[in-house]
Amino acid sequence: MAILQHCDYGVMAALVQGLRGLELGTSSTSSSTRDADGTATAPLCRTPQIKRNEVAWKWYESIGAPKLFVAPLVGYSEPAFRLLCRSYDADIASTPMIEAAGYVASERYRNEFAFTGGSEDRPLTTQLGGSEPAPLAAAAALVAPFCDAVELNMGCPQRCAKKNGSGAFLMEDLARATRCIAAMRRAVDAHNAASSGPRVATVVKIRCFDDVPRTVALARALEAAGAEMITVHGRTRHAGGGRRTAAQLANWAWIRAVRESVGIPCISNGNIRHADDVADCFAATGCDGVMSGVGALRPVWNSVDGVGRPKFDFHTGCGGRASSSRARAAGGTRSRRASVRTRWRRAPRRARATPTCAALSRSRRPRRSGTSAI
Repeated sequence: MAILQHCDYGVMAALVQGLRGLELGTSSTSSSTRDADGTATAPLCRTPQIKRNEVAWKWYESIGAPKLFVAPLVGYSEPAFRLLCRSYDADIASTPMIEAAGYVASERYRNEFAFTGGSEDRPLTTQLGGSEPAPLAAAAALVAPFCDAVELNMGCPQRCAKKNGSGAFLMEDLARATRCIAAMRRAVDAHNAASSGPRVATVVKIRCFDDVPRTVALARALEAAGAEMITVHGRTRHAGGGRRTAAQLANWAWIRAVRESVGIPCISNGNIRHADDVADCFAATGCDGVMSGVGALRPVWNSVDGVGRPKFDFHTGCGGRASSSRARAAGGTRSRRASVRTRWRRAPRRARATPTCAALSRSRRPRRSGTSAI
């Protein structure tokens, strides 16, 4: 439970509750989208020659056709955090990325990822990282009994992934990527055949290339290899993580191109910082679900509602910054907590021993290296 002391977690309430009253189209070969004012637009149709994967859609509907996804977050996505997000009506959550080879080889490493949430922590995706088919398949077989989907991570842009060609760097080797997905699908299907429980799916998360046709080709190859759902982070791996410049914002047009080119559920990831972004993303991409990652960690509070729960201000930014043109126009300001930490860090070392600075130090958030949505 210590993780709850280090994250601002109530933003999921904003992302979810801001959707109440929206009519989200059900997944099908065509789905309607809506403008910001709620006016229905022309239905989004997949390319006519794209065949709908009925097995994938049946699985997706069996877990409730989730719309609101919590991304796997290094250092955060433990059971306590996942359950907290679900208490704010998140539809589905994910484990942090699990390194497949280490999970297979080390019992100690496996114990770090205990599936202790029970039925309250479902549906659940387990994300695996790696670039070799054999350990990925073995790890998929081990985690399949405890989740609803096993996901191949092809979205992590960090240097730790570059070392072994995993994460977003696996996108550069299409043949290897398809072998990894195929091996995981065989392992998961073997579990499904031997189990009387709910079916487990094999899914994948990717980033984009600058070349849209290349991204579409990757998505279709992964679908052909066995992927039953695809999450698309609308940035290239060079955009990295952390604060975004205008040039680093997720490109929803790229995500829409993938969505129109595959016959499996497609989830959009990127630029989700407050409730309006969720509605805008559904309208712009036509995707079947929306995923929020780092944006779900840095809310700005403006008051407390009648039940003592922090209330999120939809019109100010996250992490102390305005998150969109609407938020900037509304004059978003830094959160009080962030400013307190800054004041403590800027205080002279000898002054930090004073009672005031000691109090400020208790609100200082411990540093975390490499925290990102993957």
